[in-house]
Amino acid sequence: MKLTKEETEGKIITILENFVEDWDLDEEINQETKLNEDLCFTSVNMIHFMANIDMEFQKKFPFEQLIMKDGAFKNELEVDQLVDYIYQNQ
Repeated sequence: MKLTKEETEGKIITILENFVEDWDLDEEINQETKLNEDLCFTSVNMIHFMANIDMEFQKKFPFEQLIMKDGAFKNELEVDQLVDYIYQNQ
């Protein structure tokens, strides 16, 4: 059963909050949170976070479509972009 966009957003934010809970960040995670700028994600963090999403949704998402543009990695990814991508591809 496909989740609503709001349910998808809630799941992604919960996964992200659990992922960074030991990082001592003062950032509130919401739709506008930037993974690199706000949460200081590294490429390894991104891989692990995306694996957590795959496990939670029990689906392998083709994240390269989201994080690559014209053969290069995008510099930034916001939570709302990730939510839209997961919602459209679930």
